[in-house]
Amino acid sequence: MVRWSLLVAFTLLVTCGAVAFDDKIDGKLLIGKWEPDMAPPGLKISIEFQKDNKVVINVDFQGKQEKVEGSYKLENDQLSLTLTKGGQEKTQKAKIIKLTEKEVSIKDDEKGEVQTMKKVP
Repeated sequence: MVRWSLLVAFTLLVTCGAVAFDDKIDGKLLIGKWEPDMAPPGLKISIEFQKDNKVVINVDFQGKQEKVEGSYKLENDQLSLTLTKGGQEKTQKAKIIKLTEKEVSIKDDEKGEVQTMKKVP
């Protein structure tokens, strides 16, 4: 299975904007399934934000599948993800710098990296 550290590292990358964002974030637009624009070879990941503030992350790494569940909280442009796996809980914080019906760009608070994701059906 995908190592927890790989999942956390990639999730940090995914939950990544040095761009000023003056518009208000409409949290309803975040609801749905998202996939990153770019992922390392052999890695497929989807993140589903649900209406009840639950999040489900599905990872397929070289044919090995893993599912991690957790919760999220969105306040203004600040996104906080809390994931639980194997009894361990990790919380990651990020800033949403762009959110439309089809695309979201997120900046990781720790690394400062920006990741763009597209909404999938």
